[in-house]
Amino acid sequence: MTTELPATDLERLQEEILSKSADAALPSQLSDFWLNSIARDLEVLDCELGSRDPAVLHALTGPLALIVHILVGKSNSMTATVSQDDLVRFFHDYRMEIALEQVSRSTRTQMSPATLETIFTNRDVEVRDH
Repeated sequence: MTTELPATDLERLQEEILSKSADAALPSQLSDFWLNSIARDLEVLDCELGSRDPAVLHALTGPLALIVHILVGKSNSMTATVSQDDLVRFFHDYRMEIALEQVSRSTRTQMSPATLETIFTNRDVEVRDH
């Protein structure tokens, strides 16, 4: 019962999220449209991250832009330095945070949302069943 989502529109992403503070890129702050679009894009992580397939590379641009936006926000400056290994880990962490938020929105189980301070930190997640 999945609705087909259009390809990620980077101009729209810029306008609606990236032009705002880094908090806007946290999964708990994303609209349902963006949460589902980015979740779909992150499914390509099942492929090899080193893929040169243009479809895979395009799918990663939206999540990468959001991850970088968060990292710059966490650094309290206009730049951030991150190794490629850490960046790959952040892709997987962001995918998990997106999934946690989807579960919170779709079920009675509530997961504590990541904050700018806790995202990408191997945080403890509080789980409550309502």
